Amino acid sequence: MNEDIIRQALNSFSPQQQAVIQHHINAHNFNGVLPADLVTQLLQVPANLAELMLKFLPLARHYALPATSEFYVGAVVEGKSGALYLGANLEIAGDALASTIHAEQSAINNALLHGEKGVVRIAITHPPCGHCRQFINEIKDAAAIEIIVLDKPTLSLSDLLPEPFGPKELGSEKMLFSHTQNKQETSDAYINLQHSYAPHTQSPAIVRLEVLSEENKNTEVFGIYIENAAYNPSLSPLISALDRLRFYEQDFKKIKTVELIERKEARISQRQHILSLLKTIAPNADFIYKTQH
Repeated sequence: MNEDIIRQALNSFSPQQQAVIQHHINAHNFNGVLPADLVTQLLQVPANLAELMLKFLPLARHYALPATSEFYVGAVVEGKSGALYLGANLEIAGDALASTIHAEQSAINNALLHGEKGVVRIAITHPPCGHCRQFINEIKDAAAIEIIVLDKPTLSLSDLLPEPFGPKELGSEKMLFSHTQNKQETSDAYINLQHSYAPHTQSPAIVRLEVLSEENKNTEVFGIYIENAAYNPSLSPLISALDRLRFYEQDFKKIKTVELIERKEARISQRQHILSLLKTIAPNADFIYKTQH
């Protein structure tokens, strides 16, 4: 994202806040994460956290890639750590509508892939659709998560989803952000099968993308399979990876390698879905398939 777009997206911040944010974005390989210490620094300028999250929505929305709908949506998740995670909707041009990620899913995916321990609230440019309400409901303590939409009263997920269907209806005690014990910290440079969330099929999967950047340097980005009790809102590991990639590179045809890792005796497989999608987004990419016990 160029500096003119960043300045435009940060227009509602004070000059002091803009300087702090731009320094963070320019000094780091920005990946849509605003760490807790940066958030604390920004809150030293008169503001509250809910207002701060709303002010970051224009920046989040600028990362949207709505090839089909042309409807731009941004989201910001507050993690229990105090960090903020940006997200935006993503659609694949010419591909089925199932190959999408909504802004709320994107921000949650961002938080999961960076080792966040839970979600406190979500700010969104537009009220969440039923698909996203169901996806959010998979999170531990989901009913208490605050939903903030510009110019609308703050609600909890329980207000928006009064009779939820979730993991317990399928006999699972696992939920997002509490689905592993002693989970190692994640980053854009490391991930493994235990970070995938697949309590309903026991079929975890991760995807590794290798991309050639403009500087002829290889960039690695990971994605995870995230299941949902209602099945359809489940997130493909390739879409999860593409969601992360957009912060670094928006031309998916620069993907050199796609590596899928699944459990050897999984009940379901992501392989055919990924091979089909690659024909659309990166037909020249090498595909590697591996299984683990």
